Amino acid sequence: MAHWADLLPSKATEPGNIEKFIIKSDYTDDLDISMGIVELHYYESILDTTVRVTAQVVDSSLRKAAIQKKIGYEAATENDQVFEAPGDDNTTLTGGEKVELSFSDNAGNQLSFPELRVQATRNQMENSKANVFIIDVFSSESIKNEFTATRVEERYQGKISDSVTSILRGKLQTDNTIEIDQTLNEMTFNGNTQKPLYKCVWLAKRSVPEEQPGALGGTAGYFFWESANEGGAGKRYCFKSIDLMMAKGPKVTLKYSDTPSSDIKHYEFTKNTDVKEKISNAAFSSSQLRTLTPWNEAYGAGDNSSTSVEEASELGGTEHPKIAKDLNLPNTPTKIAGKFTDTGTLPKGFSLGEQLPRSKQKDFDVDAIMRQSQQRYNQLFTFKLSITIPGNFGIRAGDTIFVDFPQQEWKDTRGDSKLKGGKYMVVDVCHLLRTEDTYTKLNLVRESVFK
Repeated sequence: MAHWADLLPSKATEPGNIEKFIIKSDYTDDLDISMGIVELHYYESILDTTVRVTAQVVDSSLRKAAIQKKIGYEAATENDQVFEAPGDDNTTLTGGEKVELSFSDNAGNQLSFPELRVQATRNQMENSKANVFIIDVFSSESIKNEFTATRVEERYQGKISDSVTSILRGKLQTDNTIEIDQTLNEMTFNGNTQKPLYKCVWLAKRSVPEEQPGALGGTAGYFFWESANEGGAGKRYCFKSIDLMMAKGPKVTLKYSDTPSSDIKHYEFTKNTDVKEKISNAAFSSSQLRTLTPWNEAYGAGDNSSTSVEEASELGGTEHPKIAKDLNLPNTPTKIAGKFTDTGTLPKGFSLGEQLPRSKQKDFDVDAIMRQSQQRYNQLFTFKLSITIPGNFGIRAGDTIFVDFPQQEWKDTRGDSKLKGGKYMVVDVCHLLRTEDTYTKLNLVRESVFK
């Protein structure tokens, strides 16, 4: 991957703006350090339950900016004693302080967060002229997630999507917007004193989308993550189906060319099909599930084909890659999984009268969900592409992006690549703000080939 410094600047990469970075210190008055920040990274990922910010701060600029904003430039320059006021040094940041943050790219796409938290300060370097250090910032919910008072202890039943809402609002008590794809399947489970964010991730692996035709028995799998709201103001929790995300139209279309005006400044395919890995995890082959029902010791076994998952899934490309076609891998079992069924373990209902009639019914259909979910995750991360573009703070983790690359096959170098181009899902987003430029780096994935 090319370093940020190696990228060719253009008008589209001109710097954005940090409107505010206010630290509500536990030792001093509120301090806006926005003018002391020389580099800011903003991160979000469908694999992370918190947004994150890393800011590199030069303390001499920080002090001057903060004081000049409070008392005016003339007063600040005439009164040197002000610069010795306690609390200007980063050592007064002990962690956990509230942070109010707002920043935008050069096209006016703004991200603003009324309440984040200082996670840590690190990499402090001092000399006679300046004190340079890094501040790591994350969500308040990541702190509340550790409280024993927010642990998930209750029994839940009904649609998984409804249980996720109850956990986020009732236990974590988040003020975030909550965006949820309704689940088709229901599930009865106990909280087991687990942390709320962990429990939501656990439930994501067991979810089937209600709006996806033929999903039950064909495909499954959700992601749970934190992101900026679509409008840029505040945060949201997303509990989203892989297939419903892939079904959406692309948010932007980006094209690579060898010119300064290229939409994509740099790209790299960081991973292609690893045959051994994909066969081992049965991403594109068949998997065998062996089940045991404890109450009657009934044993079951069955295979499923990756072709059935492909037919029920929304693909980024047109088809799964063909791997050792002559070996008929889609219908050849390469993985064995063993599961206990939950028949009679947690029947629906809160009274004995409600539970007894359901004591021999399946609550969670392992056969129709768990293998399909695992296969869908393993398929999705088959092709990994990393691209760097001029700063676009309107892109979110979980969006789909359409990309085009020049044709580079030996037979034909005309037009765009039909194999590599097409729709990808955004897994990770990193927005970079510096005094001289702004960029966005996206890590993209998909499970299929051809656009």
